[in-house]
Amino acid sequence: MAFLQWSFNVVKFPEDLNRDGKMVRVMLTPTHRRWMIVLVLILVSATAQMVSADGEVTWYWKNVNVSGFSYPTAPTHTSDKFMNTSEAPQGDTSYTVTLGAGERAWWYTKYPAECDVPFPQGKWITTFWVNATNLTDNEKQITVRVHGIYTNGSDCWVRYTHPKTSNAGSIEKIETKPSSNWPSYTVPEGGRIAVEVLWYSSANGSLIIYYDSTTYSSSLTSPPDSPVYPVPELPTLALFSVGLLIIAGCAYMGRRAE
Repeated sequence: MAFLQWSFNVVKFPEDLNRDGKMVRVMLTPTHRRWMIVLVLILVSATAQMVSADGEVTWYWKNVNVSGFSYPTAPTHTSDKFMNTSEAPQGDTSYTVTLGAGERAWWYTKYPAECDVPFPQGKWITTFWVNATNLTDNEKQITVRVHGIYTNGSDCWVRYTHPKTSNAGSIEKIETKPSSNWPSYTVPEGGRIAVEVLWYSSANGSLIIYYDSTTYSSSLTSPPDSPVYPVPELPTLALFSVGLLIIAGCAYMGRRAE
């Protein structure tokens, strides 16, 4: 009620606080009031989306080396990169990582969970493109693991699938979709989601993984009805600061309009 009175009417000071008449009423024009209402609704919406259900979430594999947090290091990783929901591939230039027999590459969510984030049971889907360079490596197994990791880098949960190459010597699309739903999982506060790709230990040649382009947009997708993973498009502090600047500007314009 107080917000509505402030939004659509003048702000009135109690008489006992304005006995000397020096305090004035601050009035905003209709345009200013509308902007203030829109700002409040945007801030409320931005806060609400962090915990609401939003459907599938897709993380695109990026060519950005990880840093700033603890992650698994053993067995040895050939590559450790970020993946991000807000940066779908824009160009046709593909990036690659080459795995020898028994080698692995990892991708991690760029931002940590800001609270415990529960994901429903369902099918986690990984989509990526590979080239098994040796023709004798047709029908060789690739192990794909989806991890939930704690802040110290250890696993809190992990599930895996075992797709196989089918067209060695050429680039082919691999999509892993479990035949049955995986259980529900929670990413703990400060933790992350990660994808691991492991090449067959007895392969005769290398496995090249293609990613981060419009042609080869390798990614991980969560089950339907997943929550919005807490990855703010703008830092909360920056958004709040912009809001304060707009409020201050509207108040200043209101004073000038008197």
